[in-house]
Amino acid sequence: MQGTDIQEILSRLSATLEGAGLDVVAIVSAIIALLGAYFSWRETRKQRKLKLETMRRELDHSSLNWGCEVIELVARAETLIMHGQSHYGEREFESQRQTLMSELSAMIDQGRFYFPNVEDETHGAEKEGAYQGKRPPVLDAVVYVYYELSEASYRKTQQKSEVCEFLKSCRRLLVSELQSHLDPKTRNAVIERFNHRMEDQREDAIYRAGQLGLEINNRHAGILTHKNDAGWTFYAQERNKTLSPSG
Repeated sequence: MQGTDIQEILSRLSATLEGAGLDVVAIVSAIIALLGAYFSWRETRKQRKLKLETMRRELDHSSLNWGCEVIELVARAETLIMHGQSHYGEREFESQRQTLMSELSAMIDQGRFYFPNVEDETHGAEKEGAYQGKRPPVLDAVVYVYYELSEASYRKTQQKSEVCEFLKSCRRLLVSELQSHLDPKTRNAVIERFNHRMEDQREDAIYRAGQLGLEINNRHAGILTHKNDAGWTFYAQERNKTLSPSG
């Protein structure tokens, strides 16, 4: 009975369309084409979402591997500074130091793929594209380890505890930033997060990176000024002025 009713409705609809001079086959074909296009669009959209999520997972995986390698290098630098004299002669110490600097330099540039510079129209405008703007704090930590090693010497023993504490602080900032970067709750913002310069969740890390910059600059007679690499130090200086009680 139901099948007969549907057939009768379709027959009447067909007769009505034909009576109006419309091509039933053409209309049905158009409807089928529209439905096909709609379902194709939905499937394409779904595939794009899957590809984007896959890309994000791969990016997280790659940046995690990068971070683990850098953490190991920083730990090796700490060990070299603290115990290098008891394990190596001066020539071997220097060889180890140069090797670590070379590996850190390569890792800094690799890190730019995962942590691009923060947009800034005035900072580094004369440099190549990947080097324009300011580094995010996670890369600042690694660069400062490199700078510290560049000033290290086999014969400098009096400050080795202070140097190791500075390297440890850099490593802690690195680990904290990596952990934040890989947090599943913020994974969807991975591409955009470092272009938001002063958001509340970034301000503390930016300030800490600036403080580390001020410290190494003071202990090594303006090394950041000499290298034209002030980074977030000016921000830290201004915040310190704000936080200091008026006298």
